[in-house]
Amino acid sequence: METYTWTTEKGARVKMMVATQTDKETVADGAETRETTIKVIKNLTVNGQAYEAQFGKIKGKDAAMFRVGARQAAVILPEDIKEAIWEGKTAAFKARLMGEIKADEEYRDHYNRVMEAMKE
Repeated sequence: METYTWTTEKGARVKMMVATQTDKETVADGAETRETTIKVIKNLTVNGQAYEAQFGKIKGKDAAMFRVGARQAAVILPEDIKEAIWEGKTAAFKARLMGEIKADEEYRDHYNRVMEAMKE
């Protein structure tokens, strides 16, 4: 379990404990077992007050979402903490995305060459 501490732009002191959970699920025919690893917030403390929280997005940014009474609240995760939490996931996503972009460019180049050849 990792512990992250930071101060928000408005001066609130935040302490968040994040755990990694691995869930195993078996496909209906029982032939394959799949493992899914997720990150969960075990404890979130804002200015000394503890809250139950979960990861979410607010204004397009990653955040820890929680309730204060009946109201929804959130603290936006700083970039360095976000990178530390999802360490390899972000890099793997970017690498996969760049591979998809390259494949799309190669397809378009091939398509354009075929279309040019058909014009002649």
